[in-house]
Amino acid sequence: MKTSYAFLALIFITHLLSAQVPSAESQIKSAMLAAPAALRDGAMVYGYNDKGDFIVLRKGTNEMVCLADNPNVTGFSVSCYQKDLDPFMARGR
Repeated sequence: MKTSYAFLALIFITHLLSAQVPSAESQIKSAMLAAPAALRDGAMVYGYNDKGDFIVLRKGTNEMVCLADNPNVTGFSVSCYQKDLDPFMARGR
């Protein structure tokens, strides 16, 4: 019986400590912090869905691509780059 309580407690604690994926809107807003102000509205944004998969959150209309913060990595990091670099950047992901 004690083992089952310990197991349930472990599952509960693990669930609480697991990274919560922010909403798509929140990810887009935070990713835009790395973009030049004049290019923010049309930038493509990559981020994460509820399962933690890397996905396109917003299609872009200009030459900028931005990355939202990875919720599974400690700290905060967003970045943007010119869309011609996307194939190169994809190799590093």
